[in-house]
Amino acid sequence: MNNLPQSGQHTGFQEVLPQPSDWMSGGETGIQGAALNTEEDWREYASPGKWQRDMKTLFETDACVSFGAIDDLQAYVNFCLRNSLWDAEHMTWLAANGYLDETGHANFSPRFIAKLSGTTMLKGNSFPAVWQAVRTYGLVPESAWPSDFKGLIPAPEVSGETQENWNIYYAEIPEDVLALGKEFRSRFELNWEWVSYPGVNMDIKGFASQLSRSPLEITTAICMPWNTTQTIQGCGAGSEHATALLRADELDGYSIRDHYSPFDKTLAPNYVITYATRGILTPISSTPDPIPFHHTFNVGIPYGSPASPEVSCLQTALQTLKTASGVPYMHPGVFGPFGPQTKAALALFQKEHNIQDDGTHFGPQTRAALNAALNS
Repeated sequence: MNNLPQSGQHTGFQEVLPQPSDWMSGGETGIQGAALNTEEDWREYASPGKWQRDMKTLFETDACVSFGAIDDLQAYVNFCLRNSLWDAEHMTWLAANGYLDETGHANFSPRFIAKLSGTTMLKGNSFPAVWQAVRTYGLVPESAWPSDFKGLIPAPEVSGETQENWNIYYAEIPEDVLALGKEFRSRFELNWEWVSYPGVNMDIKGFASQLSRSPLEITTAICMPWNTTQTIQGCGAGSEHATALLRADELDGYSIRDHYSPFDKTLAPNYVITYATRGILTPISSTPDPIPFHHTFNVGIPYGSPASPEVSCLQTALQTLKTASGVPYMHPGVFGPFGPQTKAALALFQKEHNIQDDGTHFGPQTRAALNAALNS
């Protein structure tokens, strides 16, 4: 077995298409806010790289999606810490619990997420499964559940991607480590969205614009030679490997953080990127009770309407009012066009108020019921 990935070899990305309930950049999403990094360049904020494959025993983790997500989140956290965007309480907690290395860089364990997201041998994992694992289980520092292979995988006589090595790397995680991840989850919230997927056809300028908000996790083909510091020319469409995209420039190409040698690679502008996602960590702070929402709806809004103040009011109303079981009709913080998520929430409201509609139409009967519910 070669100790580096080869063209056409999948390294752990499992292709899954977006679902209507998923958040989409530019569509219905709970990730809001203006540009954060106006230079659209995250390279200086990247933490030291981590190996996806043990170069001594050739054991392959098939966890490129987890490694890419961790690289993204580390760069994002480093930017927030360096620019004092988070309060002292959260920054102090991260430092006190080992989440920062000796240089002050965020240092999370990809092995922790690879296990809890259900990574499988040869098939790896998908974007949704990995991001949802972070949302559910939080993150732990590298020191709490090391991804470093040193002393972990046996000597070369038991080499390669054997079941024995797999069982060692993907061992059950101790309760105290899980508890630390749970505490992280209580202090930080992870939200994620799709940025690129089949049918979007985003060019390099589009990716550069998206990088003003955060780094992106992308998938690409592995074009040869892969293990080089020189610019790697594109070899067609493919989704064999997940990495972190840190910069996109029309002349220089795509700067990525990889998990194979060398960690920092440059892909030519002709490289094809089909899938891209964004993960955002936000400190959870105690907030006062929300101000009551009041609005009177007088006009209809058809399904598919673009984002507008009236559509935003409809989404806010559905996030303010609660179902018979006591939960909001729509996920709080999600805004954008009148898309599938707004339609589903409106259909549920109509069903509970005995209005014969499927959420596609916001007609007079629905407007009257919504106005009455808000006023009560």
